[in-house]
Amino acid sequence: YGIHKFFNRPFKYIIFLREPLKRAVSNYKQQKNVASITNNLIIQDHLSPLEFKPPQKTAKKNIIKNTKILSFKEWLNTAEQKNFMTKMLMQRGFLKNKSPADITKKDIKKTIEKFYFIGLLESFEENFALLCNELKIKKSYEKHNVSKNFKIKLTQKTIKEFRKNNLDYSLYMMATELNK
Repeated sequence: YGIHKFFNRPFKYIIFLREPLKRAVSNYKQQKNVASITNNLIIQDHLSPLEFKPPQKTAKKNIIKNTKILSFKEWLNTAEQKNFMTKMLMQRGFLKNKSPADITKKDIKKTIEKFYFIGLLESFEENFALLCNELKIKKSYEKHNVSKNFKIKLTQKTIKEFRKNNLDYSLYMMATELNK
């Protein structure tokens, strides 16, 4: 956010959001894939985790602890995963001078209103076509970062605990309402 300051023309911000739990599952799968490679390198090269520098930043995000890859539930309960989408908006300057504890639903509503277009990954094809039509650009994209299929079993308790990420769910629900 803020790149518009470098251009002398109108600028519009767009965002695509994903249902928070589905986003977390996808992110865990991607990080676990990177961490599996990283963890094997640690073991093969007899390096301590402190000596090893992961090949990608994502491998550092609390998925490896003492050369062990965290379970989904362990990873989900790390501080980095609490209200992850809201924190991303904070880091990019959309929610200014706030800590997650200070953010209200009113702050989220004001933030959402800053975007020209809000898409949902659950209806990506439709939303992307609409965006391209709105911007009068040719519809073209390539799928990247498609994770390998492995199942994550989610208990009702885990789902209930995760839903305590109320800021991310508020953000997503407001985006869903605006996306209709």
